[in-house]
Amino acid sequence: NEQSPIPARQNAFMTVANLTTQHGPCQEAIIEAEVLPVLLQLACNGSYETAELRREGARALANLSCRLAPYILDKVGEENLKAWFTTIDTLSDERVKLHAMAARDSLQLVCV
Repeated sequence: NEQSPIPARQNAFMTVANLTTQHGPCQEAIIEAEVLPVLLQLACNGSYETAELRREGARALANLSCRLAPYILDKVGEENLKAWFTTIDTLSDERVKLHAMAARDSLQLVCV
């Protein structure tokens, strides 16, 4: 929700990112909750105030992509992933970029 204070959103996405380190049903539940489009949107350039939020979103995406890249491809679609891939090299926050590149590496293996 755009109305939510940034610290509340940061805490929520830190929790999501931490949960993505748990293999199995937890990761699948996060994907089923339709969070992927939000994670892809978070892995972008932005203000200093949202830096930690964007880092946690990118970290969550990288964690999920390691194990569930085919599932992510199925949920998001190849065109959307490829469009997102083109934005990664322009990321200015090094931590967001590092996590986004890790996600891209995993996801590119399942894209044609």
